[in-house]
Amino acid sequence: MALGLALLPMSLMAQNIDFADTKILADQGDAEAQYLLGTQYYYGHGLIQDHDLAFKYYQMSAVQGHASAQYSLGALYTVGHGIDLNDKMAFKYYQLAANQGDPMAQHNLGLIYAQGKVVPENLVIAYKWFFLARENQEYGHKFKAFVDKFEGFMPEKVKVEGKDLAKSFKPKSREESRVILSDEK
Repeated sequence: MALGLALLPMSLMAQNIDFADTKILADQGDAEAQYLLGTQYYYGHGLIQDHDLAFKYYQMSAVQGHASAQYSLGALYTVGHGIDLNDKMAFKYYQLAANQGDPMAQHNLGLIYAQGKVVPENLVIAYKWFFLARENQEYGHKFKAFVDKFEGFMPEKVKVEGKDLAKSFKPKSREESRVILSDEK
């Protein structure tokens, strides 16, 4: 199973984001602007594509607890754009974003637990994250077919235990999800 990566929703990519205004806000420490600027650099929207600058702005936003930026950093560590591949760091950022309720991070965290590559394989926890991603009101439809297929291979006990864990899930706040940086790049 390969990690399915989409750095951000298509609806966000379709927005007309003014680079100059976004840069000013980002440089003033606005986490949303930092995330948006990272996205502009990642995709080269209205400027030259630069994965190093995308990493920089995603990281600035992620340390403030911005879930989408944390997910995006996880994706960068997974694919090695602007940063060396690092599955442990990808796991760290997916976990931070997933714990805030980000469905793409939840899905990728489920894959990590199902594969047992970074953490010991745990199908109950994998199912918990898949279930939460599928149940997301805005993006759950993107994961439905995959999770439905995954369920077909799971023993009933795994599904029951995973669903119980999912039902007890309480998303963390942005404040609870701030990151203290070590030398990550």
